[in-house]
Amino acid sequence: MTGRRLHSLHTISVGRISMIVQPRGIVVTAICAAILLIAAGAALMLGEPTIPLSRAYDVITGGGAVGDRVIMLDLRANRTIVAALAGTALGLAGALMQTVTRNPLASPDILGITGGASVGAVTVIVANGGPAVAPWTIPLGALAGGAAIAAVIALTSAGLDPLRLVLSGIALSALCSAGVTFLLSYVDGDVAHTAMSWLAGTLNGRGPQHIWPLVIGLTVAVCVLAPLVRHIGLLPLGVARAATMGVDTARTERILLFTSVVLASLATAATGPIGFVAFVAPQIVRSIVRSPAPPLVGSALVGGIIVVVADTVARAAIPWSTPIGAVTSVFGAPLLIYYMWRSTRV
Repeated sequence: MTGRRLHSLHTISVGRISMIVQPRGIVVTAICAAILLIAAGAALMLGEPTIPLSRAYDVITGGGAVGDRVIMLDLRANRTIVAALAGTALGLAGALMQTVTRNPLASPDILGITGGASVGAVTVIVANGGPAVAPWTIPLGALAGGAAIAAVIALTSAGLDPLRLVLSGIALSALCSAGVTFLLSYVDGDVAHTAMSWLAGTLNGRGPQHIWPLVIGLTVAVCVLAPLVRHIGLLPLGVARAATMGVDTARTERILLFTSVVLASLATAATGPIGFVAFVAPQIVRSIVRSPAPPLVGSALVGGIIVVVADTVARAAIPWSTPIGAVTSVFGAPLLIYYMWRSTRV
């Protein structure tokens, strides 16, 4: 960490919780929060049909025509909320994993955790007969699958350099994809259609049953992370130096990794696998703030922005039905290639 960065950091205490903050980071976080609100408002208005701002304002303030209320509040509001919450969970999960691994290439989807969550969720869908599956069981299956892959990574990744860790994650993702294909090859058409619709990464038909697991997961994550904010801020200094400043690095990293897996799995359960959000969001904020590690709140907000904007583009700007995961991959894949290329040049 450079001298300039050291001087730009400040410590803020709220009760028993102390945190290291960067003024630039606070400004960027406030801007990201405003952009997320604007993107969510635009998502409620844009589509077929598009609702003008004046009529949208009437609906938001409790009035408006019945048709406008149905479109905005019944058809678009739930999917926009799910998009914002899932993106927030993915952005935060990516920031936590990159902080733990000290690897800008690490994220739940690239390391295979999202693939494991997909296997778990599809297993639940297949076991419960496809359309008849209870929505609350899918997050449990996704969490079990994601945790299994995380355990494999924890047991096998010691000593791997960043590029090899990513390649191992890609191999695990391929293995999970093969597992999903195997599961779907033995089921009837209705079950396969339900699973494939979910695997495409879609927000169609999302409702409160998809919102609450994300709300609960994010709330628990905030409660778990809040007392550790100062410790998280010291991790970029290195294990030895952080330990001399009173940080139990092993315990802190275990908590961060577990929280990342839970958030990524819940987001995957709600929307299906959406690639590259957990990887891209922390890198965008980190490059803007110029911080040694991805800022957690900013990464979460940027993740929400990416998913809300991607869903709006897939729904309103593309004339044919496009999975939201395809939109995020168009922007995320080139960035991954760039970072992998840069890591080989260092």
